Amino acid sequence: MLRNMSLRVQTAEQVLLELRQAHLEMRKQQDEVLRGRGGGQVGKLKSEGLTGKPEALLFIHGQAILPDHESTHRRCAEPLVPWRSAAEEPSVPEKPAEEAEAEDGTAEGQVSEEQQKREEEEQRKLIGYNEAAKTFKRFRPDFKCGSRVPLLPDEEVVECDRLSVTPCCSAPAALQTLYPGAAGYSIELAASKLGPGFPGFQAYHTSVKVDDLEYSFSGDGIVIGRGLPSHVRMADKPQVLYMGLTRISGEDLKEQLGRFFKRGTYDLLRKNCNSFTDCALFFLLDSRLDPGYRGLFGVMWFADLPA
Repeated sequence: MLRNMSLRVQTAEQVLLELRQAHLEMRKQQDEVLRGRGGGQVGKLKSEGLTGKPEALLFIHGQAILPDHESTHRRCAEPLVPWRSAAEEPSVPEKPAEEAEAEDGTAEGQVSEEQQKREEEEQRKLIGYNEAAKTFKRFRPDFKCGSRVPLLPDEEVVECDRLSVTPCCSAPAALQTLYPGAAGYSIELAASKLGPGFPGFQAYHTSVKVDDLEYSFSGDGIVIGRGLPSHVRMADKPQVLYMGLTRISGEDLKEQLGRFFKRGTYDLLRKNCNSFTDCALFFLLDSRLDPGYRGLFGVMWFADLPA
């Protein structure tokens, strides 16, 4: 009996030595893989073994090695997927910057078109436009300077009532419109009466304001000043009318119109302050100075008639 027990002890010791040797070899292989691969695909998991106790579960390159009583190198039937940290997870490729900007531009274009369409519909309602009968009101007694409406079916623009308090005409909607809040320069028209006038005729001095700077024309050419310096000596207070927004700056206005409105070219009847204001409004807003402010042009026209 003692002999049998001795044999069993020797056998158990031999098994323990073999298990220890196998464990050392396994650790050695693991260290080699860690040094060679940088530990990228080597890890440890906790799994429930055959004995019901938590035992170490090693996997190397997707092949799991399970420890059990029969063999320390029995491999799993299915390879295990190595664990990956959040930093190693494959990221979703981002869209190129150009593609993202193109999508943003398309969205902004759609919003702008929808806004312009809504505005045109509202303006057509104001002129009483009938799509079926093609009828509309050409004159708008409530129209303001700088307002914009769509072109009518006869390709003319809605006009203001010249007998109203603000007798100035609108600009066609085919021209570019800047909506409130958009980046641009504010344009205003300033007009002062010249003398008392007489029935059917009143002369005016006019100028244009681009933001805070006034642009006017005199014998010195195009004069620029802050506020309304060209109207200071007038008897009556100038009437200032908002005309709209534009992307064209005052510097561009002076550079372009300065070639035509030079020093010494002022003519009271044919090339005066109103001539400059009319051209400036057209250059900035594609609008025109209302004929009511251009009384001297009428005098010039009659003066040029043959006797």
